[in-house]
Amino acid sequence: MPWWCPTPLDRPSSHRAVACAAARGLLLLALPLAAAACALPDLSEGRAAQGARLKVLFLGDDGHHRPGMRARESLPVLAANGIDLFYTDDPEDLNPQNLAQYDAVALYNNHARASDSQVAALLDYVRTGHGLVVLHCASASFQNSEAFIRLVGAAFKSHGTGTFSTVRVAADHPAIAGVPEFESWDETYIHTKHNPVDRTVLEVRREGGHEEPWTWVRTYGEGRVFYTAWGHDQRTWGNPGFQQLLVRGTRWASGDWALTLAPDDPVVDSTELDVPLPTYERPPAEWNTLSDPVNVAQVALPTEVSLRLMSLPPGFRASPFAFEPMIGNVIDFTWDEAGRMWVVETQ
Repeated sequence: MPWWCPTPLDRPSSHRAVACAAARGLLLLALPLAAAACALPDLSEGRAAQGARLKVLFLGDDGHHRPGMRARESLPVLAANGIDLFYTDDPEDLNPQNLAQYDAVALYNNHARASDSQVAALLDYVRTGHGLVVLHCASASFQNSEAFIRLVGAAFKSHGTGTFSTVRVAADHPAIAGVPEFESWDETYIHTKHNPVDRTVLEVRREGGHEEPWTWVRTYGEGRVFYTAWGHDQRTWGNPGFQQLLVRGTRWASGDWALTLAPDDPVVDSTELDVPLPTYERPPAEWNTLSDPVNVAQVALPTEVSLRLMSLPPGFRASPFAFEPMIGNVIDFTWDEAGRMWVVETQ
């Protein structure tokens, strides 16, 4: 990935270093587009043929499900399937102007309450043709709103734990078609306040003669809702079957055009070179300790390829700023109060 520093639409240049990622040999500056990114996105069938990518807002929190980690773990799989994920843990981002920049919203949060305006924005967002993906614990969120519960299709009630698989009852539905069945350790959710209106159950969890709805879809106005109770921790999020379910459900919720999504991404030279970095270590799945020394690196990408592979927040664009030999072996940079960039290089 290239260097990039997105500039907020409503902030002065001295505050433009919101998030940055590094790659050897290129410095980029991400700037806001000339027009404010607040118009509803074009959801026409032609988008798939234009090499479009899905833009999904992922709402998490700071709770024990560790949504930020789960989102980070999912990024490579989603990105490889044409889905760009943008993480937030602030429910205030559920407002009309912000939501309008995304094709779908994914909820994996445990916020107890939502304001009337947040619920109204989410309902209107789905009703007007957008997608909502509700994962696991999010069925216990916003329980002060009966309208939200009806939109999702049910609410969390209780759970045990165990290793289990589910039973497909609508295997041909486009939201789950082609997704392999899988087994995982997870929480055995029981739901309440079921809303069967415009709801299609895709799979159930069987236990003691009871069939608990587990994964389902709903339509609401012109939009779609996808829900699955899968997803307590990395044991499920790291399961290839769940990852495919997440990809397929997100695509379906976003619209029929997204089911045949074929982004026009460049072919990348995946050649790896030996590098003398014995002290570099990569974090394992849980990202809390270090292991496995890193001793190979991918070859540097051409500027034009780096630009095409970047995933920028809606309303931003990236422009080249500095190249070798102006810079080389960049290891860090920052902005000062005057809006100047200071770059640290190594030899």
